[in-house]
Amino acid sequence: MLEIHNLEEGLGLFKTLGSEVRLKIVWLLARNGEMNLNEIAGALGLTNGAITSHIRKLEECGMIRIHAASTGRGSQKRCALVHDRILLNMLNTPEEKQTKVYETVIRVGQYTDYAVNPPCGVVTAKGPAGGLEGVRSFAHPDRFEGELLWFHDGYVEYRIPNLLPPDNQIVQLTISAELSSAEEGPSEEHSSEITFYLNGRQMGTPEYFQPQDATSGIFSPAWWKNKALSHGNPKLIVFNRSGVFMEGRKASSSGLGDMNLDETSDLRLRLETRPGKLHHGGCAIFGSGFGNYHQDIVVRVHYMPSDQTAVREAESKYSS
Repeated sequence: MLEIHNLEEGLGLFKTLGSEVRLKIVWLLARNGEMNLNEIAGALGLTNGAITSHIRKLEECGMIRIHAASTGRGSQKRCALVHDRILLNMLNTPEEKQTKVYETVIRVGQYTDYAVNPPCGVVTAKGPAGGLEGVRSFAHPDRFEGELLWFHDGYVEYRIPNLLPPDNQIVQLTISAELSSAEEGPSEEHSSEITFYLNGRQMGTPEYFQPQDATSGIFSPAWWKNKALSHGNPKLIVFNRSGVFMEGRKASSSGLGDMNLDETSDLRLRLETRPGKLHHGGCAIFGSGFGNYHQDIVVRVHYMPSDQTAVREAESKYSS
């Protein structure tokens, strides 16, 4: 999901999407997944030359990703969407101008703590971490290159880099990741409830995750045959002073609240599934080399000066 914080920030993207041909290309990729240039041109009834500039503009604004793929008779350029959803914040108040944002990307295998039960595993682009199966793969050094991990119950915890300058305070955290249940199946018994924690505090009620279909992930390696762990859905979780929001839905009124996160704070994000839940299908986290979305765990940290006037203004803005 692409998050745009004001109209000015999104101006370039809006101009790019202000073309019927480019909108049709985005629609095709959203419907069909990865496509090559010939397939896109054929579907639109145009020549390759006619769509080249449109493809380039979509790539420049970050909407699509292009990579070369081997076909056995050479290589071809293939296109895929980077974002299938766009979240636009229409507000652009004077208070918002005080807010700054930094973005950090965390690899799936860069967790700092874990306690998991099988079936589970960590997989890199080349194979299981250290060539090991199950719980043992979670402790192997190769797990830092992990592109996919899953577990039936337990948790993984990540430390978010704190890059705040002195005398600043966090007013919002935005987490974006590709997640799913770790089981394949059409029935609810294969779905899962995943709970999110920040610094040990439960952030809202457990989020419900459906199992995915058995189609291969667009970015998953050809050798990966486990259809139960093929791809997930992009999820956007927002923690701010007025609550916790999952895909725009308010999941809890207990957000950052009185946590007072500043440049000295440790930031720990935990994803957990518990045994005994009605929906207990485990947890799967996909990185940029697996699944349908070319991304790892993306964290955006919104912060502003920590003097009381600025903090009150931030609280008012985010609760409105």
